[in-house]
Amino acid sequence: MNGSGNPAKKGMDLRLQYILSLLTGPLLLAIGGTSAVLFTVRYMGDRLALPVLSFDLLLLSGTVLPFLLGIVSTFLLYPRSEQKRTRIYLVTAIAVPALQVLFALFLLILSFLPPVLRILCGGEEMLSWLSGALRISALQTLLYTAVFTAAAALVGFLWKKKTLLFVLIVFFAAFVLSMLLMYVFAFSLNFGLTGFVIGYGLLQPAAVVLPNVGRWKAPVKEP
Repeated sequence: MNGSGNPAKKGMDLRLQYILSLLTGPLLLAIGGTSAVLFTVRYMGDRLALPVLSFDLLLLSGTVLPFLLGIVSTFLLYPRSEQKRTRIYLVTAIAVPALQVLFALFLLILSFLPPVLRILCGGEEMLSWLSGALRISALQTLLYTAVFTAAAALVGFLWKKKTLLFVLIVFFAAFVLSMLLMYVFAFSLNFGLTGFVIGYGLLQPAAVVLPNVGRWKAPVKEP
């Protein structure tokens, strides 16, 4: 990327890396959520599938606004001036964690709304669990967002080496760790459904923060 060539081609290649990173995180999050639902049905019974699915979809919904922000910045607000690109990186690096904080507050507020939770649970039986799950997830979102923001900023801003390969490696590491935590807490440590929440909460902040915080490698020079 640092060699000679058409600057426009370099820019498109970098945009492609970014778009792929935007897509991979939510995809892994959806796979993890589907896995949690299937294991719940297999080992805990069909009646628990709806609240777990609702919880999964709520976490997945937290990726929507950052994803749209990334797409807009890629196709509409992506100048070739390095100075302007740096401004966009900074705006995105501030906006995405801010959206994550708002998402955590949304989960927290939602946990205190029994009428909505009854709909998500399909009744009263799992109301208490879903309320607690959303509160745990809200705290996890804040914690993991801070951790991933610091890591992505360190790599992207200080080392200036954030590439698609780096993002994918961290994505898959977070995915594997999340799945391990999910099943260890759920089964080995007998946390039941709460174990799924503890493990699954790692993936959403990773999917949102890693592509959007920190500068990408290979600046695009003006022609």
